[in-house]
Amino acid sequence: MIGRFDADIDDQFAELEINVEKYANTANGVELKAAWHFDRHIIDKAKSTPHVTDDIHPLYHFQYGGSRMSQLGSQLGATLLLDPPRLMHPPMDGLLAIDFVLANYAGMSWKLLRQDPRYERLITPQFESIWKPYFDSIAGSWSTPRKNSSAFLCPFV
Repeated sequence: MIGRFDADIDDQFAELEINVEKYANTANGVELKAAWHFDRHIIDKAKSTPHVTDDIHPLYHFQYGGSRMSQLGSQLGATLLLDPPRLMHPPMDGLLAIDFVLANYAGMSWKLLRQDPRYERLITPQFESIWKPYFDSIAGSWSTPRKNSSAFLCPFV
């Protein structure tokens, strides 16, 4: 993750990638794997069309599978593997990424942590400094478009 938080509030990160991988073994010892990645799409602002893609490509997005799963394709038989959609999600730093993983894979522990004032003091400023500008930019795009990058946050709008 690379970024400046004193810079453009529409898009604080220059580079961002978070990989979440989950492994399990079956009773007969077969290793199972699932992988998600969260990243910031690279935009070349020097080009006249900086964000041209064939499919919708929100600036910050989650996507299931990807390169971390592609090597398993030969083990899946006659399964049709489609390129999964990129699901729009607000940007995350390390703390928000850990909070996300805990919320989705260790729900009871996450609920207990969320009641701990020390954890709240760690996580709340991250929502203020990272998520608030993201949602403000999307909401503001209806009334006052800020910069070209704000349109990339939510291409649906």
